[in-house]
Amino acid sequence: MGKKLAFAIVLAAGLGLLFFGYNESTSITSRVSKAVIGSHSNRIMFFYIGGGVFSFLGLFGLLRK
Repeated sequence: MGKKLAFAIVLAAGLGLLFFGYNESTSITSRVSKAVIGSHSNRIMFFYIGGGVFSFLGLFGLLRK
């Protein structure tokens, strides 16, 4: 039961990072930065990549027997 709880927490953290990354990418400062530079900032990419990795690991751990 302890491992399942840990994987659920990792999954929740990953989903939270994805949510924060999305919120950050839709902010007005991010839109201006993307218009000037042409790409998202490193911070947003770290949110997306970290959130994806954590979500995958959490989901894999929960679905594994």
